[in-house]
Order: sequence, then structure tokens, then C-alpha cells
Amino acid sequence: MKKLLTYICILCIVWSCQKEYSIDDGDGQNTILVCHKEAENRFTSIQVPPSTLRIHLAHGDVIPDEDKDGFSKVNPCGFGTQNDCDDTDPKINPSSKEICDNKKDDNCNGKIDEDCIATVKICNQTWMVLNLDVTNFRDGTPIPQIIDPIEWVNASTPGWCYYEMNTNYGTQYGKLYNWFAVNGDIDGDGDKDKEIAPVGWHVPTEAEWDVLANCLGGRDIAGGALKMAGTSIWASPNTGATNSSGFTGLPGGSRSIDGSFSFKNIGKYGFWWSATQKTPTRAAMRIMEFQTAILTAVDDDTNFGFSVRLIKD
Repeated sequence: MKKLLTYICILCIVWSCQKEYSIDDGDGQNTILVCHKEAENRFTSIQVPPSTLRIHLAHGDVIPDEDKDGFSKVNPCGFGTQNDCDDTDPKINPSSKEICDNKKDDNCNGKIDEDCIATVKICNQTWMVLNLDVTNFRDGTPIPQIIDPIEWVNASTPGWCYYEMNTNYGTQYGKLYNWFAVNGDIDGDGDKDKEIAPVGWHVPTEAEWDVLANCLGGRDIAGGALKMAGTSIWASPNTGATNSSGFTGLPGGSRSIDGSFSFKNIGKYGFWWSATQKTPTRAAMRIMEFQTAILTAVDDDTNFGFSVRLIKD
């Protein structure tokens, strides 16, 4: 008896669906396209009035391109540009660009926030969370890796290196750049020729570093708010480190200019260039260290190798 009643119910639903297809809404403009499930799992496209949509969906019908963005979720009828992974949001489809930090697969390729740059907003500034790690200027021009210590000391054009030439350090701390790379001076005449930052970003000026420090309470304590907390990366005691800003400053050390393979202070000090040149041979930079919460402001020789952190235009 129960089987008979179930069969009768199914027949009623199918009959109801079929009856509703003939309903005329007057001007024919208010119907909805659905991929209709027929017997034996066959499907066909039909137009239905909104008042009957719930019944059709319960019956197994599918609405293609529900959000009207030109892309349809996979449907048995096979029509429309398919593979829309969220057919309720017109901003999400295979033609969309990935939007960083929204935790969504905007372009429906199965990945979330791929190729995105991790950022943090501190007051009115937006900074990258990682140190720069590029081998080309914005236009694709290569930045030479300089291994030889004498060549590094005598360079008047851009160069980069890994700390102690160790790529493992590069993975964590990024690359060390001389200031000619920061300034994009490829011919050594003192003028900016290239841009090291990707579109939408730039190397911060000394003034922008000062804005950051003042926002965090001044140079005497700003370093603590900028440093990664704990002593797993920074040496003990890592004084004042809270990373309350989210900047996640790391102790990437430096490459010196004493004419040898002289790399110093990894784990203890972080050094970052600014875009501000002080003299023909010196540029402004900032220092964080493990024994103080101070963000030190100094200038140093343009041939030193320091980290670079970018700020959004």
C-alpha cells in the first residue's frame, strides 16, 4: 500500500510539472529557464513561471545561470558556458579575477587567493607582509645576482643575493638588495631607470617609514609592534615584540661591504631600505633588533645588502 501511495505521489508531481509548463504568464517575459528532469534521467530545457519554480527544483530541475553573469553551473542539458562554481553570485565565475583576502574562489579554478600578495593595513598604510623576493624589475629586466664579494663592494648598479648564498634563507627572509636595485639605477648615473616594485606598489620613503612609526606610538616602541613575536625566529629576548601591527618583521640580517663574504646578524637584526637617498653614497634605512623595541632610523652605504618591504601606492 505504501509503495502504491509513493508511486501515485510521484505521478502527481510529474503531472503537476507538466501541467505547469502550459501556464501562460501573459507577456511571456516572466518565465525562468530551467533544465527539466524527465523520465529515465533525460533532461530538456523549458521555461517555467516563478510561481512553480519551487516544485521544479524539488523535482530535480536545475536553474542554469541563476545569477545572470553569462556562466552556468554544470547542468545536464549541457547549455551555457558552464563551470560557474557559485551561480548565486555574479562576481564569481570562470572569467573573474581572483580577489585577494576574501577567502573565495573568485575565478572557479579550485584555488582560493592564489597568486595573491599577503598584506596588512596599519593605520592608513597598506604593507606587504613578506620581504621582497624578486629577480626582475617591473618591466622584466633582470636584476643580477652578485656572488663575488669584490664585485658586490664595487658595484654601482643593481644586485641581489641570498644571505650567505643560501636559498633556504631566501625562502624565509627574501633577498638582500643593494640600494641601486632599490632605486632602479641600472646604468650607475644616479638616476632612477627601473621600478623594482610590481604595479600598485613602491619602496617606502623615509617619510612613509616615519608615518608608520608615529602611528605605532613613536620610534622608541614601534619596533616591538612590528617584530614577529616569540623567539623561534628572533633571538632571545626579542624585547617588546608583539607584532600587534601584523607587519611580521623578520631578522634577515645584512651583507656588509668589508670586502669578504661578510653576512651579519641574521636572527638578531632586520634591516630595510627606504627609497630616500641622503648623499650620493648613502640612503635612509630602518633597523629592528632583538634587544630593543626601538625602530632605529639611520642611513647607510648604498652597497650594503638589506631587505626590502613594499608599501601600496
